[in-house]
Amino acid sequence: MITYDMLMQQYKTFDKARDMYWDRLAKAAIQLANELEESLHLTAKFYAEDGKSYRYVDIGEVVDGKFVPKNPHLLNADDLSLSFAIKVALEVAPNAFPKLFFSQQVLIKDTGGRLQVTLVGNSEHILFVTGADATGKFSEVAEQIKQNIVDLLDPAAFNPAGA
Repeated sequence: MITYDMLMQQYKTFDKARDMYWDRLAKAAIQLANELEESLHLTAKFYAEDGKSYRYVDIGEVVDGKFVPKNPHLLNADDLSLSFAIKVALEVAPNAFPKLFFSQQVLIKDTGGRLQVTLVGNSEHILFVTGADATGKFSEVAEQIKQNIVDLLDPAAFNPAGA
């Protein structure tokens, strides 16, 4: 017969496993953003605007079309996937204004030993990386995000006739 004490113990085990799972995904999101930032070879990690300091590469979510920085441990989670956006601020010269902001929607899910990273957009990309802590494990994902930015910044879009 199942007792209340047994249910409490099961809940305690469940709660610990759940917290560890989401913590692992939040740390993966941070590592992805850090590896993307490193791969860009930025001269600075922050820029100033209106007296405030902002990261060139940041984690958050898009709310009503606007990027909002957010602690990765407080991001939306659904269906065992962590959903977030990575913002990259672009400029034509260091500290130039206005800036162009690119946001890449990302889903990360642990598939048992590997992380499934889905880059959501016009052409969705699904990549798998090792679940183990390893430097550079998100390098392929970072490269795909940068390629997505390059694809969006295609000047041919302003010359549809090819003239």
